[in-house]
Amino acid sequence: MVKKHIADRYFWYIYHGVKVAEGREISGFWNLDLLGEVVTFHNGEQEYDCVITRCNVYTGIDKQHAITNMLLFEGIKKMLPDVDNTQDAINTYMGFGDNVDHRFGVFFIDVISDLRQYTK
Repeated sequence: MVKKHIADRYFWYIYHGVKVAEGREISGFWNLDLLGEVVTFHNGEQEYDCVITRCNVYTGIDKQHAITNMLLFEGIKKMLPDVDNTQDAINTYMGFGDNVDHRFGVFFIDVISDLRQYTK
């Protein structure tokens, strides 16, 4: 099990089941081998266990194109529940990371309240 920090507002969206997908650049920890893995998200004070249930990868000619493909296909509200339009969502993701491959992954997460109930 791996712990990953997430901004407080997104932590609460995950906790309440509003944010069901995490968009990240494909690199290091965030890769397609995560399918079925348990990830503990924390906001510095609290933590919550989730399981990765689906992974998709999006590419583009540049970072913005890859992000746009990801958002249009998956849906903004699944990933950024507090963002209302595509341009604001793109701007949010453009501020994250610096992946030269321009590959973004969408990791769908199911919140699990009791790890003893989860079998891989």
